[in-house]
Amino acid sequence: MSGAPSAVHLRWVGATRVLTPLALFLGALSVPSTPELWAWVAVQVVADVAYLAWLLKRHPPTARFQSWQEWGLAALFILDVCVEAEIVAADGGLLSDFILLFVFTATLAGFIMRYRGAFWVTLSGFVVFGSLALSHAGFGAPGESLATLSHGTVLFRLLMVVGLGGTVSFLTAYLSEMLRRQRELSADQARDLLLARLDLDGVLNRLSYGVLVLDPSDKLLYFNQAASTILRHPLHPGARLQQVLSTETWGAELVEMAKSISTGLSGKTEKEFRISPTGWIQVQVAGQWIEGKLRNVVVALHDISGLRKMEEEVRSTERMATLGHMAARIAHEIRNPLASITGSAQLLGDMEGASDDDRQLLGLIRRESERLDRILTEFLDFSRPRSPSIRDLSVEEVLAEVKGMVETRLVRDGRSGIEVKVRCRAGLEAWLDHDMLVQILSNLAINGVQAIKEGHTGRIQIEVGADEEQIRFRIRDNGIGMAPDLLNKVGDAFFTTRQGGVGLGVAISRHLTTLLGGTFRIQSLEGRGTVVEVAFPQRENR
Repeated sequence: MSGAPSAVHLRWVGATRVLTPLALFLGALSVPSTPELWAWVAVQVVADVAYLAWLLKRHPPTARFQSWQEWGLAALFILDVCVEAEIVAADGGLLSDFILLFVFTATLAGFIMRYRGAFWVTLSGFVVFGSLALSHAGFGAPGESLATLSHGTVLFRLLMVVGLGGTVSFLTAYLSEMLRRQRELSADQARDLLLARLDLDGVLNRLSYGVLVLDPSDKLLYFNQAASTILRHPLHPGARLQQVLSTETWGAELVEMAKSISTGLSGKTEKEFRISPTGWIQVQVAGQWIEGKLRNVVVALHDISGLRKMEEEVRSTERMATLGHMAARIAHEIRNPLASITGSAQLLGDMEGASDDDRQLLGLIRRESERLDRILTEFLDFSRPRSPSIRDLSVEEVLAEVKGMVETRLVRDGRSGIEVKVRCRAGLEAWLDHDMLVQILSNLAINGVQAIKEGHTGRIQIEVGADEEQIRFRIRDNGIGMAPDLLNKVGDAFFTTRQGGVGLGVAISRHLTTLLGGTFRIQSLEGRGTVVEVAFPQRENR
Protein backbone atom coordinates (compact mmCIF):
# COMPACT_ATOMS: atom_id res chain seq x y z
CA MET A 1 0.00 0.00 0.00
CA SER A 2 1.80 3.09 -1.22
CA GLY A 3 1.86 5.85 1.34
CA ALA A 4 0.87 3.65 4.29
CA PRO A 5 3.16 3.81 7.32
CA SER A 6 5.27 0.71 7.96
CA ALA A 7 5.89 -0.95 11.29
CA VAL A 8 9.00 1.18 11.84
CA HIS A 9 6.80 4.35 11.85
CA LEU A 10 4.35 3.28 14.56
CA ARG A 11 6.23 5.05 17.33
CA TRP A 12 6.31 8.16 15.15
CA VAL A 13 2.53 7.93 14.77
CA GLY A 14 2.16 7.96 18.54
CA ALA A 15 4.58 10.87 18.91
CA THR A 16 2.71 12.86 16.24
CA ARG A 17 -0.67 12.34 17.86
CA VAL A 18 0.76 13.64 21.14
CA LEU A 19 2.76 16.61 19.84
CA THR A 20 0.14 17.94 17.42
CA PRO A 21 -2.70 18.31 20.00
CA LEU A 22 -0.19 19.88 22.41
CA ALA A 23 0.90 22.45 19.78
CA LEU A 24 -2.70 23.29 18.87
CA PHE A 25 -3.69 23.57 22.52
CA LEU A 26 -0.86 26.06 23.11
CA GLY A 27 -1.90 27.91 19.97
CA ALA A 28 -5.48 28.13 21.21
CA LEU A 29 -4.25 29.63 24.48
CA SER A 30 -2.30 32.27 22.56
CA VAL A 31 -5.20 33.67 20.50
CA PRO A 32 -8.55 35.23 21.46
CA SER A 33 -10.53 32.11 22.26
CA THR A 34 -14.10 31.36 21.31
CA PRO A 35 -16.39 28.49 22.34
CA GLU A 36 -16.20 27.10 18.81
CA LEU A 37 -12.40 27.02 18.98
CA TRP A 38 -12.31 25.12 22.27
CA ALA A 39 -14.96 22.77 20.95
CA TRP A 40 -12.72 21.94 17.99
CA VAL A 41 -9.72 21.45 20.32
CA ALA A 42 -11.76 19.17 22.59
CA VAL A 43 -12.96 17.10 19.64
CA GLN A 44 -9.38 16.74 18.40
CA VAL A 45 -8.04 15.66 21.81
CA VAL A 46 -10.81 13.08 22.29
CA ALA A 47 -10.30 11.75 18.75
CA ASP A 48 -6.52 11.42 19.28
CA VAL A 49 -6.91 9.63 22.62
CA ALA A 50 -9.50 7.25 21.19
CA TYR A 51 -7.39 6.49 18.11
CA LEU A 52 -4.23 5.84 20.12
CA ALA A 53 -6.06 3.63 22.61
CA TRP A 54 -7.64 1.61 19.80
CA LEU A 55 -4.33 1.40 17.96
CA LEU A 56 -2.42 0.13 21.01
CA LYS A 57 -5.12 -2.40 21.84
CA ARG A 58 -5.76 -3.84 18.39
CA HIS A 59 -2.47 -3.35 16.59
CA PRO A 60 0.77 -5.28 17.44
CA PRO A 61 3.86 -3.03 17.47
CA THR A 62 5.56 -5.03 14.72
CA ALA A 63 2.58 -5.22 12.35
CA ARG A 64 1.88 -3.02 9.35
CA PHE A 65 -1.02 -0.58 9.13
CA GLN A 66 -4.37 -1.84 7.94
CA SER A 67 -6.79 0.11 5.77
CA TRP A 68 -9.04 1.34 8.60
CA GLN A 69 -6.02 2.50 10.58
CA GLU A 70 -4.71 4.52 7.65
CA TRP A 71 -8.09 6.20 7.03
CA GLY A 72 -8.39 6.99 10.72
CA LEU A 73 -4.97 8.64 10.71
CA ALA A 74 -5.89 10.65 7.60
CA ALA A 75 -9.08 11.85 9.32
CA LEU A 76 -7.03 13.02 12.30
CA PHE A 77 -4.72 15.05 10.07
CA ILE A 78 -7.75 16.64 8.36
CA LEU A 79 -9.14 17.43 11.81
CA ASP A 80 -5.78 19.05 12.68
CA VAL A 81 -6.10 21.31 9.64
CA CYS A 82 -9.64 22.32 10.70
CA VAL A 83 -8.48 23.20 14.24
CA GLU A 84 -5.56 25.17 12.78
CA ALA A 85 -8.00 27.08 10.56
CA GLU A 86 -10.03 28.00 13.66
CA ILE A 87 -6.87 29.24 15.43
CA VAL A 88 -5.82 31.24 12.37
CA ALA A 89 -9.33 32.71 12.03
CA ALA A 90 -9.27 33.74 15.70
CA ASP A 91 -5.93 35.51 15.17
CA GLY A 92 -6.85 37.53 12.09
CA GLY A 93 -7.11 34.98 9.30
CA LEU A 94 -4.47 34.63 6.59
CA LEU A 95 -2.45 37.46 8.13
CA SER A 96 -1.80 35.38 11.31
CA ASP A 97 1.60 33.91 12.08
CA PHE A 98 -0.14 30.75 13.30
CA ILE A 99 -0.57 29.86 9.64
CA LEU A 100 2.76 28.04 10.10
CA LEU A 101 0.91 25.37 12.13
CA PHE A 102 -0.45 24.13 8.79
CA VAL A 103 3.10 23.74 7.47
CA PHE A 104 3.93 21.74 10.65
CA THR A 105 0.94 19.44 10.12
CA ALA A 106 1.67 19.04 6.42
CA THR A 107 5.27 18.05 7.20
CA LEU A 108 4.17 15.39 9.72
CA ALA A 109 1.51 14.02 7.36
CA GLY A 110 4.01 13.67 4.54
CA PHE A 111 6.53 11.98 6.84
CA ILE A 112 4.07 9.56 8.43
CA MET A 113 1.70 8.78 5.54
CA ARG A 114 3.94 9.85 2.68
CA TYR A 115 2.22 10.81 -0.60
CA ARG A 116 -1.29 9.90 0.50
CA GLY A 117 -0.99 11.97 3.66
CA ALA A 118 0.47 14.90 1.69
CA PHE A 119 -2.45 14.74 -0.72
CA TRP A 120 -5.18 14.73 1.95
CA VAL A 121 -3.59 17.50 4.02
CA THR A 122 -2.98 19.70 0.98
CA LEU A 123 -6.55 19.18 -0.24
CA SER A 124 -8.09 19.87 3.17
CA GLY A 125 -5.85 22.93 3.59
CA PHE A 126 -6.98 24.30 0.26
CA VAL A 127 -10.63 23.84 1.31
CA VAL A 128 -10.51 25.30 4.83
CA PHE A 129 -8.05 28.09 4.12
CA GLY A 130 -9.90 28.82 0.91
CA SER A 131 -13.01 29.53 3.00
CA LEU A 132 -10.94 32.00 5.03
CA ALA A 133 -9.72 33.57 1.81
CA LEU A 134 -13.34 34.05 0.72
CA SER A 135 -14.07 35.83 3.99
CA HIS A 136 -11.11 38.16 3.42
CA ALA A 137 -12.43 38.87 -0.06
CA GLY A 138 -15.85 39.86 1.32
CA PHE A 139 -17.72 36.66 0.38
CA GLY A 140 -17.89 35.24 3.89
CA ALA A 141 -20.93 34.62 6.03
CA PRO A 142 -22.42 37.65 7.82
CA GLY A 143 -20.86 38.34 11.20
CA GLU A 144 -17.33 37.22 10.35
CA SER A 145 -14.81 39.89 11.40
CA LEU A 146 -11.84 39.17 9.10
CA ALA A 147 -10.09 42.13 7.49
CA THR A 148 -11.05 42.78 3.94
CA LEU A 149 -8.14 42.37 1.56
CA SER A 150 -7.72 42.86 -2.15
CA HIS A 151 -8.38 39.87 -4.31
CA GLY A 152 -4.71 39.72 -5.39
CA THR A 153 -3.49 39.77 -1.81
CA VAL A 154 -5.99 37.08 -0.82
CA LEU A 155 -5.01 34.85 -3.72
CA PHE A 156 -1.30 35.34 -3.02
CA ARG A 157 -1.67 34.55 0.69
CA LEU A 158 -3.79 31.48 -0.03
CA LEU A 159 -1.40 30.09 -2.63
CA MET A 160 1.59 30.88 -0.44
CA VAL A 161 0.15 29.09 2.60
CA VAL A 162 -1.34 26.09 0.81
CA GLY A 163 1.47 25.92 -1.76
CA LEU A 164 4.18 26.12 0.89
CA GLY A 165 2.50 23.52 3.09
CA GLY A 166 1.79 21.21 0.13
CA THR A 167 5.29 21.55 -1.25
CA VAL A 168 6.87 20.80 2.11
CA SER A 169 4.46 17.91 2.63
CA PHE A 170 5.20 16.26 -0.74
CA LEU A 171 8.92 16.88 -0.36
CA THR A 172 8.83 15.29 3.08
CA ALA A 173 6.82 12.40 1.63
CA TYR A 174 9.47 11.93 -1.07
CA LEU A 175 12.30 11.94 1.45
CA SER A 176 10.40 9.57 3.72
CA GLU A 177 9.79 7.17 0.84
CA MET A 178 13.45 7.31 -0.18
CA LEU A 179 14.44 6.66 3.43
CA ARG A 180 12.08 3.69 3.60
CA ARG A 181 13.42 2.20 0.38
CA GLN A 182 16.99 2.77 1.46
CA ARG A 183 16.26 1.13 4.80
CA GLU A 184 14.67 -1.87 3.11
CA LEU A 185 17.56 -2.06 0.64
CA SER A 186 20.06 -1.86 3.48
CA ALA A 187 18.14 -4.55 5.38
CA ASP A 188 18.11 -6.77 2.29
CA GLN A 189 21.80 -6.17 1.71
CA ALA A 190 22.58 -6.85 5.34
CA ARG A 191 20.53 -10.05 5.19
CA ASP A 192 22.18 -11.15 1.95
CA LEU A 193 25.58 -10.32 3.39
CA LEU A 194 24.81 -12.30 6.52
CA LEU A 195 23.57 -15.28 4.50
CA ALA A 196 26.64 -15.08 2.28
CA ARG A 197 28.85 -14.88 5.37
CA LEU A 198 27.09 -17.85 6.94
CA ASP A 199 27.39 -19.82 3.69
CA LEU A 200 31.05 -18.88 3.39
CA ASP A 201 31.71 -19.80 7.02
CA GLY A 202 29.92 -23.10 6.53
CA VAL A 203 31.99 -23.92 3.47
CA LEU A 204 35.33 -22.80 4.89
CA ASN A 205 34.80 -24.53 8.23
CA ARG A 206 34.18 -27.81 6.40
CA LEU A 207 37.50 -27.59 4.60
CA SER A 208 40.60 -29.35 5.85
CA TYR A 209 42.57 -26.34 4.58
CA GLY A 210 43.20 -23.48 6.98
CA VAL A 211 42.32 -19.96 5.82
CA LEU A 212 43.56 -16.70 7.35
CA VAL A 213 42.60 -13.24 6.10
CA LEU A 214 44.85 -10.37 7.24
CA ASP A 215 44.58 -6.65 6.67
CA PRO A 216 47.66 -4.84 5.23
CA SER A 217 48.85 -4.09 8.79
CA ASP A 218 49.03 -7.80 9.74
CA LYS A 219 45.79 -7.83 11.79
CA LEU A 220 43.67 -10.98 11.62
CA LEU A 221 40.29 -10.29 9.99
CA TYR A 222 39.00 -13.83 9.50
CA PHE A 223 40.01 -17.44 10.13
CA ASN A 224 38.34 -20.84 9.93
CA GLN A 225 38.51 -23.68 12.44
CA ALA A 226 41.09 -25.64 10.46
CA ALA A 227 43.54 -22.72 10.63
CA SER A 228 43.56 -22.75 14.42
CA THR A 229 43.97 -26.54 14.44
CA ILE A 230 46.84 -26.52 11.95
CA LEU A 231 48.71 -23.66 13.64
CA ARG A 232 48.03 -25.15 17.11
CA HIS A 233 47.39 -21.66 18.48
CA PRO A 234 44.15 -19.96 19.59
CA LEU A 235 43.07 -17.25 17.14
CA HIS A 236 40.77 -14.26 17.51
CA PRO A 237 39.87 -11.33 15.22
CA GLY A 238 42.17 -8.36 15.61
CA ALA A 239 45.17 -10.42 16.71
CA ARG A 240 48.49 -9.88 14.94
CA LEU A 241 49.97 -12.92 13.24
CA GLN A 242 53.42 -11.98 14.52
CA GLN A 243 52.19 -12.16 18.13
CA VAL A 244 50.30 -15.42 17.60
CA LEU A 245 53.36 -17.18 16.15
CA SER A 246 55.97 -15.46 18.30
CA THR A 247 56.93 -18.72 20.04
CA GLU A 248 57.44 -20.66 16.79
CA THR A 249 60.83 -20.71 15.09
CA TRP A 250 59.14 -20.83 11.68
CA GLY A 251 56.59 -18.13 12.59
CA ALA A 252 58.88 -15.20 11.73
CA GLU A 253 59.40 -16.53 8.21
CA LEU A 254 55.63 -16.92 7.69
CA VAL A 255 55.10 -13.34 8.87
CA GLU A 256 57.77 -12.14 6.45
CA MET A 257 55.94 -13.90 3.62
CA ALA A 258 52.76 -11.98 4.49
CA LYS A 259 54.68 -8.70 4.75
CA SER A 260 56.25 -9.25 1.33
CA ILE A 261 52.73 -9.29 -0.09
CA SER A 262 51.73 -6.16 1.85
CA THR A 263 54.75 -4.21 0.59
CA GLY A 264 54.22 -5.30 -2.99
CA LEU A 265 57.52 -7.19 -3.18
CA SER A 266 55.72 -10.36 -4.18
CA GLY A 267 52.34 -11.17 -5.67
CA LYS A 268 52.10 -14.74 -4.41
CA THR A 269 54.43 -16.93 -2.38
CA GLU A 270 54.42 -20.57 -1.38
CA LYS A 271 56.57 -22.55 1.04
CA GLU A 272 56.59 -25.63 3.25
CA PHE A 273 57.37 -25.47 6.96
CA ARG A 274 58.29 -28.21 9.39
CA ILE A 275 56.34 -27.35 12.55
CA SER A 276 57.22 -30.46 14.58
CA PRO A 277 59.37 -33.58 14.18
CA THR A 278 56.55 -35.23 12.24
CA GLY A 279 54.42 -32.20 11.31
CA TRP A 280 54.57 -30.31 8.01
CA ILE A 281 52.40 -27.53 6.61
CA GLN A 282 52.24 -26.02 3.15
CA VAL A 283 51.63 -22.25 3.13
CA GLN A 284 50.37 -20.14 0.23
CA VAL A 285 50.15 -16.36 0.64
CA ALA A 286 48.45 -14.03 -1.85
CA GLY A 287 47.09 -10.49 -1.84
CA GLN A 288 43.66 -9.25 -2.87
CA TRP A 289 43.96 -6.00 -4.79
CA ILE A 290 41.01 -3.75 -5.65
CA GLU A 291 41.54 -0.71 -7.89
CA GLY A 292 45.27 -0.89 -7.34
CA LYS A 293 44.99 -0.95 -3.55
CA LEU A 294 45.75 -3.93 -1.32
CA ARG A 295 42.59 -4.80 0.61
CA ASN A 296 43.73 -7.91 2.46
CA VAL A 297 46.23 -10.78 2.52
CA VAL A 298 44.98 -14.36 2.28
CA VAL A 299 47.01 -17.16 3.86
CA ALA A 300 46.10 -20.75 2.94
CA LEU A 301 47.41 -23.53 5.21
CA HIS A 302 47.51 -27.20 4.29
CA ASP A 303 48.57 -29.88 6.72
CA ILE A 304 50.78 -32.18 4.64
CA SER A 305 52.07 -34.29 7.55
CA GLY A 306 50.20 -37.32 6.26
CA LEU A 307 51.57 -36.76 2.75
CA ARG A 308 55.12 -36.51 4.05
CA LYS A 309 54.62 -39.65 6.12
CA MET A 310 53.23 -41.46 3.09
CA GLU A 311 56.17 -40.34 0.97
CA GLU A 312 58.55 -41.58 3.62
CA GLU A 313 56.70 -44.89 3.80
CA VAL A 314 56.84 -45.20 0.01
CA ARG A 315 60.58 -44.51 0.04
CA SER A 316 61.02 -47.03 2.86
CA THR A 317 58.92 -49.56 0.97
CA GLU A 318 60.97 -49.01 -2.15
CA ARG A 319 64.18 -49.50 -0.17
CA MET A 320 62.77 -52.64 1.46
CA ALA A 321 61.61 -53.94 -1.91
CA THR A 322 65.06 -53.38 -3.35
CA LEU A 323 66.64 -55.13 -0.38
CA GLY A 324 64.09 -57.93 -0.71
CA HIS A 325 64.95 -58.50 -4.35
CA MET A 326 68.62 -58.49 -3.51
CA ALA A 327 68.06 -60.89 -0.60
CA ALA A 328 65.99 -63.21 -2.79
CA ARG A 329 68.72 -63.31 -5.41
CA ILE A 330 71.37 -63.91 -2.74
CA ALA A 331 69.25 -66.68 -1.19
CA HIS A 332 68.82 -68.30 -4.59
CA GLU A 333 72.54 -68.18 -5.19
CA ILE A 334 73.28 -69.62 -1.73
CA ARG A 335 71.12 -72.71 -2.31
CA ASN A 336 73.41 -74.14 -4.97
CA PRO A 337 76.64 -74.18 -2.90
CA LEU A 338 74.56 -75.22 0.12
CA ALA A 339 73.35 -78.26 -1.80
CA SER A 340 76.97 -79.07 -2.66
CA ILE A 341 77.96 -78.78 0.99
CA THR A 342 75.09 -81.06 2.04
CA GLY A 343 75.91 -83.65 -0.64
CA SER A 344 79.62 -83.56 0.14
CA ALA A 345 78.95 -84.04 3.85
CA GLN A 346 76.70 -87.00 3.00
CA LEU A 347 79.40 -88.60 0.82
CA LEU A 348 82.14 -88.04 3.39
CA GLY A 349 80.00 -89.58 6.09
CA ASP A 350 79.37 -92.67 3.96
CA MET A 351 83.05 -93.21 3.16
CA GLU A 352 84.89 -96.09 4.78
CA GLY A 353 87.48 -95.11 7.28
CA ALA A 354 85.54 -92.20 8.69
CA SER A 355 85.65 -92.18 12.47
CA ASP A 356 82.60 -91.76 14.68
CA ASP A 357 83.66 -88.23 15.54
CA ASP A 358 83.95 -87.43 11.85
CA ARG A 359 80.51 -88.83 11.12
CA GLN A 360 79.07 -86.87 14.05
CA LEU A 361 80.54 -83.62 12.76
CA LEU A 362 79.50 -84.38 9.20
CA GLY A 363 75.97 -85.18 10.41
CA LEU A 364 75.86 -81.80 12.17
CA ILE A 365 76.96 -80.11 8.95
CA ARG A 366 74.25 -81.97 6.99
CA ARG A 367 71.47 -81.14 9.49
CA GLU A 368 72.39 -77.47 9.71
CA SER A 369 72.66 -77.28 5.94
CA GLU A 370 69.21 -78.81 5.59
CA ARG A 371 67.86 -76.28 8.13
CA LEU A 372 69.40 -73.44 6.17
CA ASP A 373 67.82 -74.84 3.01
CA ARG A 374 64.38 -74.84 4.67
CA ILE A 375 64.88 -71.23 5.78
CA LEU A 376 65.85 -70.22 2.25
CA THR A 377 62.88 -72.09 0.80
CA GLU A 378 60.44 -70.35 3.13
CA PHE A 379 62.05 -66.98 2.44
CA LEU A 380 61.81 -67.50 -1.32
CA ASP A 381 58.15 -68.55 -0.95
CA PHE A 382 57.49 -65.36 0.99
CA SER A 383 59.24 -63.05 -1.48
CA ARG A 384 58.17 -64.74 -4.73
CA PRO A 385 55.19 -63.09 -6.52
CA ARG A 386 52.25 -65.48 -6.76
CA SER A 387 48.92 -65.33 -8.57
CA PRO A 388 45.99 -67.30 -7.12
CA SER A 389 44.44 -70.04 -9.21
CA ILE A 390 40.91 -70.03 -7.80
CA ARG A 391 38.49 -72.93 -8.26
CA ASP A 392 35.79 -74.82 -6.39
CA LEU A 393 37.23 -76.78 -3.46
CA SER A 394 35.82 -79.40 -1.14
CA VAL A 395 36.59 -78.02 2.29
CA GLU A 396 36.43 -81.52 3.83
CA GLU A 397 39.14 -82.77 1.46
CA VAL A 398 41.35 -79.75 2.16
CA LEU A 399 41.02 -80.25 5.92
CA ALA A 400 41.82 -83.95 5.58
CA GLU A 401 44.95 -83.07 3.61
CA VAL A 402 46.02 -80.47 6.18
CA LYS A 403 45.35 -82.87 9.05
CA GLY A 404 47.49 -85.54 7.37
CA MET A 405 50.37 -83.11 6.86
CA VAL A 406 50.30 -81.97 10.49
CA GLU A 407 50.05 -85.51 11.85
CA THR A 408 53.00 -86.58 9.66
CA ARG A 409 54.99 -83.65 11.08
CA LEU A 410 54.02 -84.71 14.61
CA VAL A 411 55.24 -88.28 14.00
CA ARG A 412 58.51 -87.02 12.53
CA ASP A 413 59.11 -84.72 15.52
CA GLY A 414 58.04 -87.36 18.06
CA ARG A 415 55.08 -85.26 19.41
CA SER A 416 52.67 -88.14 20.01
CA GLY A 417 50.84 -86.33 22.81
CA ILE A 418 49.21 -83.75 20.52
CA GLU A 419 45.81 -84.41 18.96
CA VAL A 420 44.57 -82.79 15.74
CA LYS A 421 40.81 -82.37 15.28
CA VAL A 422 38.80 -80.87 12.41
CA ARG A 423 35.16 -79.81 12.39
CA CYS A 424 33.33 -78.91 9.20
CA ARG A 425 29.82 -79.11 7.79
CA ALA A 426 29.43 -81.90 5.27
CA GLY A 427 29.42 -80.83 1.62
CA LEU A 428 30.83 -77.36 2.29
CA GLU A 429 32.65 -75.84 -0.66
CA ALA A 430 34.93 -72.81 -1.05
CA TRP A 431 36.02 -70.73 -4.05
CA LEU A 432 39.77 -70.47 -3.34
CA ASP A 433 43.26 -71.46 -4.47
CA HIS A 434 43.91 -75.03 -3.26
CA ASP A 435 47.66 -74.81 -2.68
CA MET A 436 47.46 -71.42 -0.96
CA LEU A 437 44.66 -72.53 1.37
CA VAL A 438 46.52 -75.71 2.31
CA GLN A 439 49.70 -73.72 3.00
CA ILE A 440 47.82 -71.14 5.10
CA LEU A 441 46.09 -73.75 7.28
CA SER A 442 49.11 -76.06 7.62
CA ASN A 443 51.44 -73.18 8.54
CA LEU A 444 49.04 -71.96 11.24
CA ALA A 445 48.40 -75.47 12.57
CA ILE A 446 52.12 -76.28 12.74
CA ASN A 447 52.71 -72.93 14.41
CA GLY A 448 50.09 -73.97 16.99
CA VAL A 449 51.91 -77.27 17.53
CA GLN A 450 55.15 -75.40 18.17
CA ALA A 451 53.35 -73.24 20.77
CA ILE A 452 52.75 -76.37 22.89
CA LYS A 453 55.71 -77.10 25.13
CA GLU A 454 57.82 -80.18 24.52
CA GLY A 455 56.60 -83.19 26.51
CA HIS A 456 53.14 -81.69 27.11
CA THR A 457 49.91 -83.00 25.71
CA GLY A 458 47.83 -80.62 23.63
CA ARG A 459 45.20 -80.17 21.01
CA ILE A 460 45.01 -78.43 17.63
CA GLN A 461 41.48 -77.81 16.45
CA ILE A 462 40.49 -76.54 12.98
CA GLU A 463 36.90 -75.30 12.69
CA VAL A 464 35.07 -74.04 9.60
CA GLY A 465 31.97 -71.87 9.56
CA ALA A 466 30.19 -70.19 6.68
CA ASP A 467 27.32 -67.85 5.89
CA GLU A 468 26.12 -66.06 2.75
CA GLU A 469 28.99 -63.56 2.83
CA GLN A 470 32.07 -65.36 4.20
CA ILE A 471 33.69 -68.68 4.95
CA ARG A 472 35.78 -68.64 8.13
CA PHE A 473 38.61 -70.97 9.24
CA ARG A 474 39.62 -70.96 12.91
CA ILE A 475 42.77 -72.70 14.16
CA ARG A 476 42.88 -73.12 17.95
CA ASP A 477 45.67 -74.38 20.17
CA ASN A 478 46.09 -74.67 23.92
CA GLY A 479 49.72 -73.65 23.90
CA ILE A 480 51.57 -71.04 25.91
CA GLY A 481 49.85 -68.07 24.26
CA MET A 482 51.33 -64.59 23.91
CA ALA A 483 51.45 -61.37 25.87
CA PRO A 484 49.57 -58.37 24.37
CA ASP A 485 52.79 -56.51 23.53
CA LEU A 486 53.98 -59.45 21.42
CA LEU A 487 50.62 -60.02 19.74
CA ASN A 488 50.92 -56.84 17.66
CA LYS A 489 54.18 -58.10 16.15
CA VAL A 490 52.85 -61.49 15.07
CA GLY A 491 52.86 -61.71 11.29
CA ASP A 492 55.90 -59.49 10.84
CA ALA A 493 58.56 -61.16 8.75
CA PHE A 494 61.25 -62.92 10.81
CA PHE A 495 59.50 -62.28 14.10
CA THR A 496 59.30 -65.41 16.25
CA THR A 497 59.06 -66.30 19.93
CA ARG A 498 60.40 -69.81 19.41
CA GLN A 499 64.10 -70.48 19.70
CA GLY A 500 65.40 -71.73 16.35
CA GLY A 501 62.28 -70.49 14.53
CA VAL A 502 62.45 -68.57 11.27
CA GLY A 503 59.46 -66.26 11.80
CA LEU A 504 58.01 -66.64 8.31
CA GLY A 505 55.17 -69.12 8.78
CA VAL A 506 52.56 -66.66 10.05
CA ALA A 507 53.89 -63.91 7.75
CA ILE A 508 53.43 -66.19 4.72
CA SER A 509 49.91 -67.15 5.85
CA ARG A 510 48.93 -63.52 6.32
CA HIS A 511 50.41 -62.63 2.92
CA LEU A 512 48.55 -65.44 1.14
CA THR A 513 45.31 -64.53 2.93
CA THR A 514 45.61 -61.00 1.57
CA LEU A 515 46.24 -62.32 -1.94
CA LEU A 516 43.01 -64.31 -1.71
CA GLY A 517 41.07 -61.22 -0.61
CA GLY A 518 40.60 -62.45 2.94
CA THR A 519 41.05 -61.07 6.42
CA PHE A 520 43.44 -62.27 9.12
CA ARG A 521 42.74 -61.98 12.83
CA ILE A 522 44.60 -63.40 15.81
CA GLN A 523 43.67 -63.58 19.51
CA SER A 524 45.81 -64.96 22.30
CA LEU A 525 45.87 -65.21 26.07
CA GLU A 526 49.15 -65.86 27.81
CA GLY A 527 49.07 -69.37 29.31
CA ARG A 528 45.72 -70.21 27.66
CA GLY A 529 46.42 -70.55 23.96
CA THR A 530 45.84 -68.82 20.64
CA VAL A 531 43.03 -68.57 18.08
CA VAL A 532 43.73 -67.52 14.50
CA GLU A 533 40.84 -66.77 12.16
CA VAL A 534 41.12 -66.33 8.41
CA ALA A 535 37.97 -65.37 6.52
CA PHE A 536 37.36 -65.25 2.78
CA PRO A 537 34.43 -63.86 0.80
CA GLN A 538 32.05 -66.32 -0.76
CA ARG A 539 32.02 -66.78 -4.52
CA GLU A 540 28.96 -64.52 -4.99
CA ASN A 541 30.68 -61.64 -3.15
CA ARG A 542 33.94 -61.64 -5.09
